[in-house]
Amino acid sequence: MTTSPRVFVGFVLAAGLWFLSSSATAGTPDLPKDSYKKAAEADLAFLKQRLTELAKIEAAKEKVKDSQAKPAIGISMLLAVYADALGDGALRTDALKVAEAVIAKDYKGALELAKKMTVKPANATGKGDLPKLASFEKDKVKYLEHAMTLFRNKTILETPGGLHIQQDIRDLIRKDEPAKLDPAQVEILAVRAAVITEYATHYPNAKVKGKKDWEKWSKESVDFSKQITAEAAKGAKADEKKLRELLFNLNKRCNDCHFTYRDDE
Repeated sequence: MTTSPRVFVGFVLAAGLWFLSSSATAGTPDLPKDSYKKAAEADLAFLKQRLTELAKIEAAKEKVKDSQAKPAIGISMLLAVYADALGDGALRTDALKVAEAVIAKDYKGALELAKKMTVKPANATGKGDLPKLASFEKDKVKYLEHAMTLFRNKTILETPGGLHIQQDIRDLIRKDEPAKLDPAQVEILAVRAAVITEYATHYPNAKVKGKKDWEKWSKESVDFSKQITAEAAKGAKADEKKLRELLFNLNKRCNDCHFTYRDDE
């Protein structure tokens, strides 16, 4: 998938535009529990793989780049939200511990903890409390920048080392020879987008003077993400044309925010 680093989605914010919400209604989008479970399993696998790579770099006595470590922190935060929606208290607690370990550059310790982590949904959901990191509370913009890096590409040895969301959406909506659409993958993508864009309202960057359009755009982004999740969850019965239109609308809304409020590195 090809992409221009300056174009696409407001998600790809170098210094971050968005992150966490603070309550069950504001912080945890109303998505199917099964969709949350799929996202949790996929993101836990990503976390374990990334920590394995970071631990190898550390063992070789080489410097771990921030761009390599940030996605491990960001994905741990998302996992904490998913876990809360699933009522999986152990996963939520451990995800936050892993994030703190990575912040402390204890990659080996983070990996050892992550290896023991599993996704075990319970009958009851959590309280939807805002997942907080003690290390970030004095500088809350760090929540934003670590979450937003997840939308970058998957490269590990060079920047940015995220989840490839930016390029995936662009390739799915391009006019000429769009990428093949896999509803299962789009469902997970949309869960991630819904959670991250729900965070948007609560942590604007310094460029946001008035929140009217910020809140409007972030709410609409969440709504589009919810619709994408619901349609993609139909699997083989999903309406591909509808999904591509929704992805186009999500991309457009993100661009509005991106080009108005983006912080450059």
